[in-house]
Amino acid sequence: MSLSSLRRRTKEKGQRVKDAIRGVLDNLELLGSPSAPRWMLPLPADLIYLIIDKYLDRDWGTVKNLSLTNRSLTPYCRKLLLRRIAVITVKHENSNTPFERFAVLLKGGPHFSELVEELRIVDRHFCVLPGPEPISKPQIAIRTILTYDWRSLRRLHLGLQAEWNLMSTEMRSSIQRVLALPTLRELVLSALQIPVSWLSECTHLEVLELRNGCKAVQSITPISTGFVAPQSLLVHHTTPSELATLLSPTSPLKPDALNHLSFAAPRGTVDDIFRSLPLTVIRSIRSLETILIQQTDSNDPPAPSLEAFANLTSISIGEDITTPNPSSLDWAIQMLSSLPPTARLRTIKLSFRYDDPKHIMAADWAKLNQLIERRWRRLERLNVTGYARYPLEMDWYRLDYLKRRLPAVLPSLRAGVLATEVRNVYDLWN
Repeated sequence: MSLSSLRRRTKEKGQRVKDAIRGVLDNLELLGSPSAPRWMLPLPADLIYLIIDKYLDRDWGTVKNLSLTNRSLTPYCRKLLLRRIAVITVKHENSNTPFERFAVLLKGGPHFSELVEELRIVDRHFCVLPGPEPISKPQIAIRTILTYDWRSLRRLHLGLQAEWNLMSTEMRSSIQRVLALPTLRELVLSALQIPVSWLSECTHLEVLELRNGCKAVQSITPISTGFVAPQSLLVHHTTPSELATLLSPTSPLKPDALNHLSFAAPRGTVDDIFRSLPLTVIRSIRSLETILIQQTDSNDPPAPSLEAFANLTSISIGEDITTPNPSSLDWAIQMLSSLPPTARLRTIKLSFRYDDPKHIMAADWAKLNQLIERRWRRLERLNVTGYARYPLEMDWYRLDYLKRRLPAVLPSLRAGVLATEVRNVYDLWN
């Protein structure tokens, strides 16, 4: 190559580099000008929201910063931030209650109507006490919240420390109005006594949960002839009579479409609860969850029979972690052995206190292994969760113990089916 050709190519290459640098600088000046075009995502609005929801769900700090730094993403971030709202009382309230502040916010923010999908209202410290007289400011605020024009509300968690008979007529009508929302699909009631007939307002309900002492009592005069057919029912701290009232023929609750049933009860009443269930419920249930709470006496009753639950595909058995029982795991395995051969289990979940690993391995795992080998060869998941009481128990030995030892006593399990976990009990309360 001649010297002149080499100089010419070098000059052309240098000119291309200069042109590239000049182009970058021109673009930077253009972006800095007031008339610069804004960057827009060439994606559908629904897809943008799904992406943000997938990767930034509950990461409120990142979502808030993103909404402040990128105007094109502000509507999607606002929708994600306002999708779930919780209004919960605090122990020491110096000024207005959270209910009063949120009611004022609703009056000045009409955008809440379209954005809020899940609303949680919990009075933990008896701030409201909705009685007939006198009408307090928190009661007025609660009524304002319940009668708001919710257009996208899908899940409502209402926790009021009150009895239905002591409520004012205005408070009852406010609750009736929010229960009748056509968009409401999930209802959670806690610490509230409500007549069973009022559930007929929730004609589109799919999930019903009665928690923390909430009771659905029998009403004298029904308010409606409608009915509700949820797919999932959760009743904690229940008794056979309470569950029978909830599922009685006169109740608006029709369990024909019930797929999931979850309840917490003492060991001695579990068998009575199973016997009180209507035959239509037993046949329709595909998923069953039971939590064993503290016995009132020292007797250890035998495990109940699951012979009637022929269509179960998922079962979860756990104990009340605050009152551990060394025999709870054997009790659960004995309960599983009573399932009929026609039950095609896909998922089994066992939860128990995890204070001493030796007590865990002393359980009758051989019986469970035989059940898996003979009946449930297609088992897709076996979750074994232990709850440690103190942080000192969360050492490497205990964390790794179940993972190392259980595969040896359950050789019938296929690879990837067993999942073990050790958690702190305080994770459930926070």
